[in-house]
Amino acid sequence: MSTMDRRRPGPDITGVPPAGMAGGRPSGRPLPPAGRPVLPIRREGPVVVAGDLVLDLVVQVPERLHRGSDTWGALHPRQGGSAANTAAWLARLGVPVVFCGRVGRDPLGHALVVALEAEGVEVRAVPDDQEPTGVILALVGPDGEKSMVIGPGANHRLEAGDLPPGLVEGASLCYLTGYSFFWEDARDAARAVMARALEAGVPVAVDASSAALLARQGAEGVLQQWQGVSILFANEEEAALLAGGILGDEVAERLGGLFPLVGIKAGPRGAWGVACGRRWRVEALPVPRVVDTTGCGDAWNAGMLAGLRAGLDPEAAARLGRFVAAWVAQRPGAVPPGWTAADRQAVWDHAGQAAADVP
Repeated sequence: MSTMDRRRPGPDITGVPPAGMAGGRPSGRPLPPAGRPVLPIRREGPVVVAGDLVLDLVVQVPERLHRGSDTWGALHPRQGGSAANTAAWLARLGVPVVFCGRVGRDPLGHALVVALEAEGVEVRAVPDDQEPTGVILALVGPDGEKSMVIGPGANHRLEAGDLPPGLVEGASLCYLTGYSFFWEDARDAARAVMARALEAGVPVAVDASSAALLARQGAEGVLQQWQGVSILFANEEEAALLAGGILGDEVAERLGGLFPLVGIKAGPRGAWGVACGRRWRVEALPVPRVVDTTGCGDAWNAGMLAGLRAGLDPEAAARLGRFVAAWVAQRPGAVPPGWTAADRQAVWDHAGQAAADVP
């Protein structure tokens, strides 16, 4: 049997919500029709990622902060931005990927572009003359859990024209993060990119990104902007907000009435979701010591998308995601150095697919 024969077929997703679920609601009030999502993912063309490229200043604090005094810690400046992190991990997994975004016209922006290109990503970054390159402060506690402080920057000023004609239309998949929908300047651009993708029959995946910003924006308004999205990723808190506050397995079923494929990330408890009405679940890999959870969700998304693009079913694709997320959790930063060709082979073997099968 060839390595291609070992590939598991993806779910039979037609883009139509399951019977009895087309009227799924995130709350007691109905939403407009869910649009025309597109699946499955075709293998031809790159994954086009649009969104944020910033500096992550990861601050590891081994004890509580001493207000008004000094606290010992470790500072790690790292390439960051949720969208850029996912693009980098797609490239590390062997997937052709194009990243589009904005940085400031400054040395930091140039350095971040060079670093992302070094990961194998084709970068289309527009230098912005009005705002500097964005910076995010990630405070990491003794348990590895992070809290983020987001500063305004050029990444919030994405414009539809930043993505050249034909780029989205020729993609195998278009990936956006919720952050692009939370900032007024970037929102119109994100919606325009979505419209271009759907008109061309290119599936769109979105990550919910931030429970705090979802609550501030209002879940129903965000869901209206995501009509036509094929793949939704969220953590448990984000998913509960989008589903109107319900908890447990019903969250995935409720959101499965709005999106053909839903993936909910639960850290050490693994991940689960729904693909056209069929539930799926994978356990997390044990991590000897969690150093930093920054970017674990972005890495998981990349693994999931890489697997789906290769034709794997959701469980097998999620195994790619959990492997990469576990690797990230043991190191500081969202795209830590040290990833090798052997790691790439190991992650595809873990999912039951040879790395050589991935275009």
